[in-house]
Amino acid sequence: MRYSIVLISLAGIIASCADLGSGDLQIVDGQWFQQERIEIFLYKYVWTFNPNRTFTIVRSVHDPFTNTLLGYRFKSEGIYNVVSSILIMTTKREASNDDTRGPYSVELVPMPVNRKAVQNEFRIESNTLTIFYGPCPPNANCIDRTTLQRFSR
Repeated sequence: MRYSIVLISLAGIIASCADLGSGDLQIVDGQWFQQERIEIFLYKYVWTFNPNRTFTIVRSVHDPFTNTLLGYRFKSEGIYNVVSSILIMTTKREASNDDTRGPYSVELVPMPVNRKAVQNEFRIESNTLTIFYGPCPPNANCIDRTTLQRFSR
């Protein structure tokens, strides 16, 4: 009897510890977006979190009247994890627009990547994902959060 209680307790401890490493990835699974009109363009910012723990972030430029894709500003790919209310992202590849060629391009220029994991607190309310960023260094131009709407799951 005593042996059975120990085994049941041990199984509960192992199960709860297993959840600490993987997190609930289904919380953020799917596509999230933000769009804004700046000058004569419509900018779309799409974050895709896949069930296999990979992510893609794309900032694209569209014609505001026809919604036709004109080109891209930025693309980032990597892996992610969720632990409690913390989103942990490690970028593997990144590419950006060459601004000397214009505000967007079809082919992006690969950029050096800092492969250090970035941890940010996040919150999901209804179909809104808000990612909070840490404090901004002195004299830097930073944003404190990104707010995205669920596009698909």
